[in-house]
Amino acid sequence: MIAGTAPPARTPAAAPPGPGVTSDDSPLQAACRIARHHLHRMSRHADALRAGATDAEEVHDMRVATRRVRAVLSVFQRTLPKRAARSFERRLGSATRRLGRVRDLDVLIAGLVGPEGGCPVDAAVVEHFTRRQARARLRLLRWLGGPKFEDLERHAEGLCAAAEESVEGAEGRVALEAPVLLFEALAEARSIPPGARPTLDDLHGLRIRLKRLRYTVECFKEILGDPGAGFLAALREQQDALGAIQDARMAADRVEEYLRRHGEEGDAGASLIAFVRRRRHEAASGARAFPARWRAFETSGLRERLAMAAAGL
Repeated sequence: MIAGTAPPARTPAAAPPGPGVTSDDSPLQAACRIARHHLHRMSRHADALRAGATDAEEVHDMRVATRRVRAVLSVFQRTLPKRAARSFERRLGSATRRLGRVRDLDVLIAGLVGPEGGCPVDAAVVEHFTRRQARARLRLLRWLGGPKFEDLERHAEGLCAAAEESVEGAEGRVALEAPVLLFEALAEARSIPPGARPTLDDLHGLRIRLKRLRYTVECFKEILGDPGAGFLAALREQQDALGAIQDARMAADRVEEYLRRHGEEGDAGASLIAFVRRRRHEAASGARAFPARWRAFETSGLRERLAMAAAGL
């Protein structure tokens, strides 16, 4: 295959509605079910991209699927075969980074162009980042069509096969393991609560911890029932707020870098400076508002209901 060309299109199979984890599964059975589910989703989006899909959500959804698989490796690290898991995780990290480069530029360009398509900044700036996005996307497509992605898929299958060989004799119930893992994730997420005036770095760190918590809860959502679903919905709102702050910060940083490297004068320069100031203001306003949002989340009782549901498994 010539680098950068797409293989013949094929129709991907529909994704199953969920991993199908039950309370009576062993931790190893649960890990296998969840990993298989998200690996299936990852492959479907890879097929779509190689077949020529241009929707930015395909990249986003594939990136989400790879993150869910990495979460399985982290949550069930005491259960999965260590050597196979480490080998696969190294390759999966490369996939996540490649997808992230494209996704970050997709988000940046959408912010530059504006929600209604009216470009609030100089068109040359949009063109600059669009070229970078096109190069990142081309590198991603070449990787998806090349031997390294095939190697990733082989290691994924190797991990699942190694785990499934041990499933029959696996002991324990995931319902007994889940509370320990959930309480650990809850404790980590709350280890450094945002103060009255958190810095942007503080909030970015919290966002990462909440992401790990969310992925852990999602691993067990089928056996947690309504308390798990309610907690996840509220947690997504916190992550969305933190994500908007980080997106504004990164957009300002990247346009400032562009100005340092290329410079702009006249109306174009003024519009870029105004864009940076606006995005800095959005990030700062979001940071000031977040502690109140966090207090409402902490006092909602959702965390306690989740803990009770986990303890009752």
